[in-house]
Amino acid sequence: LHRDNWFAKVSGANAATYGGEHRRVDRMLLERVLRVLPWEGSMRFIDTNNFAGFSFDLRMLRDLNEFDARCEDPAWEFVDPTLEAMRAALSESIGRLLHLIAFETFPTQHEYRNSVPQEWEIEQPERFHQAVGDIHSAAKRSVDAYKALVREGRHRLAVGVPPEEDALNDANR
Repeated sequence: LHRDNWFAKVSGANAATYGGEHRRVDRMLLERVLRVLPWEGSMRFIDTNNFAGFSFDLRMLRDLNEFDARCEDPAWEFVDPTLEAMRAALSESIGRLLHLIAFETFPTQHEYRNSVPQEWEIEQPERFHQAVGDIHSAAKRSVDAYKALVREGRHRLAVGVPPEEDALNDANR
């Protein structure tokens, strides 16, 4: 669906019309994406967390949920077709991960914590390994898509570290 929407969007687009104002709009959007979805939040969490039967705090996924919700807004689309394709790929991979977490993990006895049920490992090992593998694969695809978008966006748009992150780094020195 994202691919089809993207093709429809850029089918009549002329790359020569992409100019300074478009670059400014895309730069602002990339800065917003980096504020909503910073590396040190949900992205690092899904990059390092082991979902194999261990409970995790659902609040660690807030950034992903926020990004997913914002991607419904057409103003959250890049003008540059390459960046837009990358954003759409990130959105799709995060949506898939959130879907898997919603359907393959369940609340534990602790508030805000979910896990792939540990008992599945013994009672339904194929289901357990499939669920964990799917979640880990979706997390990796999301992290890879995020890194690709950030790297390409910074290269194309000369976007630096978001200002509040600069301030945080200065405060920690």
